[in-house]
Amino acid sequence: MSLDSYISFVIESSGDFLLDCRYTEKTVRCLIFKNIFFTIGTYGFNEGLKNKGFKTFNDIFGLDDSWDKVDELERVTIFTKKLDEFNNKTKEEIEEIYYSEDIQQRLDYNYNLCIKSFNNFETNLINEL
Repeated sequence: MSLDSYISFVIESSGDFLLDCRYTEKTVRCLIFKNIFFTIGTYGFNEGLKNKGFKTFNDIFGLDDSWDKVDELERVTIFTKKLDEFNNKTKEEIEEIYYSEDIQQRLDYNYNLCIKSFNNFETNLINEL
């Protein structure tokens, strides 16, 4: 399904503790399949992604990068509101967003960073041990 998607709404694992940013297959799948993603996770999850070097898409949803630094209930409300908004867009509207030069550059950048991270996985794991 990820190959046929332009946008993915992701619910990440969360204990909702500061600095508890878990990146699971749900987010990685978006990076590998070049989906625009909107992720709800822990407090500050998007900042955690940016600190790892990834480009986010919060601006597409009319939000700044600090949208997820609110309490958990408000994050859920924002997430569901944005999901509803995008479900009401036409395929043409979504394609116009997806194929814009800026978005394609971000998708390619995230893909390359993700692949590079996996290529360095063994080295990084050995260094961590």
